[in-house]
Amino acid sequence: MRETIGGYRILNEIGSGGYGAVYRARDPLRDRDVALKALTKITDSNDLERFRREARLAYEIDHPNVISILHYGEDGGARFIVMDLMPISLREILGNGRLSLSRSVDICRQVALGLRAAHERGVIHRDVKPDNILLDSAGAVKVTDFGLARAEDLRTITVTGSLIGTPLYMSPEQWKGERPDVRSDIYSLGVVLHETLTGEAPFLIAGKAPVKQIRPSVPTGLERIVEKCTELDPKRRYQTMDELIGSISAELVNRCALIDFYEATNGDNWINSNNWLTDEPLDDWYGVTANRDGVVSGLSFVMNRLKGEIPPEIAHLTELKTLHIWLSGLSWNIPSELGRLTKLKDLQLNINFLSGSIPPELGRLTRLKDLQLSTNRLSGSIPPELSNLTRLERLLLNGTNNWTGCIPRVLFDVPSNDLDKINLPVCDR
Repeated sequence: MRETIGGYRILNEIGSGGYGAVYRARDPLRDRDVALKALTKITDSNDLERFRREARLAYEIDHPNVISILHYGEDGGARFIVMDLMPISLREILGNGRLSLSRSVDICRQVALGLRAAHERGVIHRDVKPDNILLDSAGAVKVTDFGLARAEDLRTITVTGSLIGTPLYMSPEQWKGERPDVRSDIYSLGVVLHETLTGEAPFLIAGKAPVKQIRPSVPTGLERIVEKCTELDPKRRYQTMDELIGSISAELVNRCALIDFYEATNGDNWINSNNWLTDEPLDDWYGVTANRDGVVSGLSFVMNRLKGEIPPEIAHLTELKTLHIWLSGLSWNIPSELGRLTKLKDLQLNINFLSGSIPPELGRLTRLKDLQLSTNRLSGSIPPELSNLTRLERLLLNGTNNWTGCIPRVLFDVPSNDLDKINLPVCDR
């Protein structure tokens, strides 16, 4: 392994294939780690043209859901592309099994947005699969590897009738050797969505099973999206990525997040628990407040038998203003993802078995008026970020919690608080 390529210091190999390898490398100008893809095993002119095409097309597509190409060139016989470094691929994540409904839908939507940007430039990816979908720790998704992409202004690198792509993700028209179009990428994305929802390997064209047959909790609306994406006849699929993106409604996103919450908190203990496997309106669900469009604004579960942990997918209920969970068997930590619910005004997680510390991300909830985390098993310090909650009218942290450190002085300004019952010194913030 070379020590440097194109002035980038090679740290370690991330992956390899017939073309060469991908490395983690150090960018001396930006002073950060990057991914460097080096083509060292050129077998014919098509390999080189495909590599140049990937660099050129991806460099021109400027979108948050497409991998950023920072540099490309040649060095000592090695052609290389320098890209943003993303920690993990969807393929690696699927190694642990199927995903939550919310995460599947979110990944599908982000990939669709990235591919739409490519399609707007006349670029068809032609090889959409979990290996080419990368994620970071914050949940951002980026499409990579445009090596097989086609643009109207570029000469084709394959002859008519050849198969280019990964077989189990390829559309029927690609199998036939026909020229792919936007709908081919839609088909492949539908296969990926099916795989994230079921955890099962991709299907052959004639052998797919309905997702609800494999996973009954999948909402009917989401099953319809999978089915329409993977229609054998391209005319029966979504015709554009805009159509696909438009089908991911707020109601569907909220329904998926509620089902994820249900499954993570031992839903058999919910009152009216049969609703979660039906298409009943969300405002008919026990403890759920929703509008006619299925957008959830409140969850209230008091004196229930919930068990398990609050899943991070709750953050997809972006319009949530009220969250009450009292007298339950919930355990584990308060998820930091609650900090993404920036419209929350009332957060009460009392008399549970929650442990760990208060995530500092709760300091982002600047609309909060009522914060109650009393009578749990919380420990650690009271994060100074809570000082950002300038609208608080009530703050209750006492009970069986075991705090350390000091109490930010400004929190004593909250009109109703129990901080004087916590035996800790006061700090300036």
